[in-house]
Amino acid sequence: MPRRTVLVGVLALAVPVIMVGTAPAALACSCVTQQFTGQVDRADVVFSGRVLALEPERPRTVVGSTDPMTWTFSVDRRYKGDAQAPQPVVSVRSEASCGVEFREGRTYLVLGSHQQAGGT
Repeated sequence: MPRRTVLVGVLALAVPVIMVGTAPAALACSCVTQQFTGQVDRADVVFSGRVLALEPERPRTVVGSTDPMTWTFSVDRRYKGDAQAPQPVVSVRSEASCGVEFREGRTYLVLGSHQQAGGT
């Protein structure tokens, strides 16, 4: 009986080590590896502005980290593209899903891509 307990203990310790040791490297967000100049090159619009408001969310029974959030920005200065004042900016809810968590009243440099109505 003690031999069986030891074997289960050894297997319980070995399985996580094998799983961790064989797991491929992964990034939480593809945006993490991009250089700033590359991000500016790929952006449709670059502007600085202050967060004016967060669009109220619709009540949901299930909330996920990829739910879209719409922020409204003032546009203080345009660097690239045709940002409008006020400019809506859509991001997913959580930084864990490559979203941006803005704070009302703060000023940000925003790099973005245009989105068609109903797009992703």
